[in-house]
Amino acid sequence: MAPPERTVRRNIAALIFDVTFFNLALAMLDSGTVLPVLVRGMGGDESVLGTVLALKQASFVLPPILAGWWFQGRARLLPSLLGVVFASRVPLLPAALAVGGAFGGPQIALVAFTFAYMVAWAGDGMGTVAWTALIGRTIPTSVRGRMFAAIDAIGGAVRFGAGFALTPLLAGAWLAPPRNLGAIVFAAFVALLLSGVGLAGMTEEGTVPTAVERRGAFGTYLRRLPGVLRRNPSLLRLAAGGILAGGVNASIPFLAHAARTLDLRPPGALAPWIGWLGGDGTAGLFLLASVVGQLVCAPLWGRLTDRHGPRRTLAGAYGLGIVASIAALAGLRLGGGLVPYLIAYLVAGAVGGAWSASLNQSLQTIHRSGENETEAIAVMNVAALPSLLLPLAAGWSVRAWGLPAPFVGALALSIGAWWLARGLPDHRPVSAAH
Repeated sequence: MAPPERTVRRNIAALIFDVTFFNLALAMLDSGTVLPVLVRGMGGDESVLGTVLALKQASFVLPPILAGWWFQGRARLLPSLLGVVFASRVPLLPAALAVGGAFGGPQIALVAFTFAYMVAWAGDGMGTVAWTALIGRTIPTSVRGRMFAAIDAIGGAVRFGAGFALTPLLAGAWLAPPRNLGAIVFAAFVALLLSGVGLAGMTEEGTVPTAVERRGAFGTYLRRLPGVLRRNPSLLRLAAGGILAGGVNASIPFLAHAARTLDLRPPGALAPWIGWLGGDGTAGLFLLASVVGQLVCAPLWGRLTDRHGPRRTLAGAYGLGIVASIAALAGLRLGGGLVPYLIAYLVAGAVGGAWSASLNQSLQTIHRSGENETEAIAVMNVAALPSLLLPLAAGWSVRAWGLPAPFVGALALSIGAWWLARGLPDHRPVSAAH
């Protein structure tokens, strides 16, 4: 069913608003730069950081298994999606107070933040099934690449501005610890609420199916899931590539730990203006580099997807993951070279911007297979379960062998992701709605 043009225009505007503020929240709690500072500020070490990252991944990956069944048989997806989204944001408010020192000590703050962080990501994991299905219903394939490019470009600009604010805030130039960390968590909470407001602006007008599959028993649904992958091995290949590409995201937070020791404090007349640069403030600098990579590559990924299909875009992005790992290793080899670190974050940001190509590939594969949308999207998350081990493995390898270890692993995994992407079905763009 082709969506009416007015529905397409309204939903594109709503999605841009939604993802723009979601990107702002991601910047405030960026797992590769800000999160290590937050965890360390609450007394956590590398193993705690790896555990928090693994819990985040589990919270995002596991709930869609239930969501795929829950959203089955629902002609309208938006009302339930909004309920999940807004409810999952609430725990971040008391967590912000705890992190800022309003009550309890560092251990209470760490527990409260980890719980809120897990719930927020669980809500996004639940919601991503309906959110992805809504895009499949309401946004034509022919314009998705450009829409995601616009989303990434605007969201990247917002994150770039957030990076400028976060750099002195993390360094304690505006607020003393731990109030600066509490302010960051509170800002993320507000941004996520505004993201939900944007999502509420979407409409399902003209796209609600006249007949939907009746939801069966949960056990029956679970038993059906493996069959989706057996019938569509390309979905399994796509999920495996995503898992391997996740090695870059799993390793990059530990680079922030190493870079914290860099002496970046400027001498002379510049010191009063940017004297806060260095220490924890370095995380903000790396966030800026990551956002620049996203901003530069977002239009490129969108253009490549629309012109040549998402397969080539994914292969190119995963190839850049190899470069990010090599740059991180070069920085460590040089004893903390700033330029290789910046390159690593720049390229990692570019790789992260290719998420829309992966989404396009999965949506087109699912549509052409004739599988149930919510069920197939849930299967993709089930197939991604091994990614839960990557942050834990990265944290463990740092303690066992030192900092080069997770980046050597990420390099090998990125090569595998690139090889898998090259073997995906070549879904060329079409001018029709699907």
